[in-house]
Amino acid sequence: MKLRKLTLALAAVGVASVGMIGCGGSSSNRSSTTTVSGLAIDGYLALAIVCVDTNRNKVCDPGEPQDITDENGNFSISTTDTTSPLVLQAVPNQTTDISTGLPVDSLFLTAPNGSANVTPLTTLAQVKSEVEGTSYADAQTSVISDLGLTGVTDLAGFDYIAAQSSSDSATAAAAVKAAATAQVVASVITNNMSTISSSSSSANTSGNANALAVYDLFDNDGTGTAVSQIATSVNSTVDAGGSVNTSALASANTISSTEVESDLTNVDTAISGPGTGGTGGSDT
Repeated sequence: MKLRKLTLALAAVGVASVGMIGCGGSSSNRSSTTTVSGLAIDGYLALAIVCVDTNRNKVCDPGEPQDITDENGNFSISTTDTTSPLVLQAVPNQTTDISTGLPVDSLFLTAPNGSANVTPLTTLAQVKSEVEGTSYADAQTSVISDLGLTGVTDLAGFDYIAAQSSSDSATAAAAVKAAATAQVVASVITNNMSTISSSSSSANTSGNANALAVYDLFDNDGTGTAVSQIATSVNSTVDAGGSVNTSALASANTISSTEVESDLTNVDTAISGPGTGGTGGSDT
């Protein structure tokens, strides 16, 4: 285990812990009810669950403020929590990608609270922010740069489906690349959802397992290799007027549950002390 990865993982735990303390007793978050509304996008995702992840375990639990997206991918959530991130979960045999008409049985997405859109691209920025302990703004800037998304400045505010019809040629071109990139990112996450979901089973830090596993998928060696490969392939193909082979590109990026569990176990040991094996239980 590289020192850098342990440091990043520890940063993730720190973020999660601060968030849980905040949602447990802060009166400022409970002062008034607000509405968080937006779109769930891979293509537009109908009948998916979107929640305010108040306990920051990357799962939409019963009792958390949530909504089911409508036939156009819209969600609207009433909440007093204006800081905890948004999480999207696909519902087997229910969630549908409106753009293709195909079912989406397994997908995890996330975005900052208040985002106009929850997408695969906001997911990359959000998990990078959490795992590296940086601000979302800094993580977003890095993701946009790494993916080569010229002309895009706000991932959470960019509806790359609608923007493809923009009368502004630069905006439309940026949207085409963003959409193709998002499809690949979503496919990588979907292909590895069983690993992402199961990796937390034996770790005290299981509440952050989804974020760490997704982060590992795209920055496994600390160099962002997967992101670079996706950017190079998508951008060159789109620039040449071709069609991106989403399945082939997505299948090249996988992760084992052993690797994620190793990361999480190292974090547990650092928290509990060497040789203690941890003291907390796993989330169910």
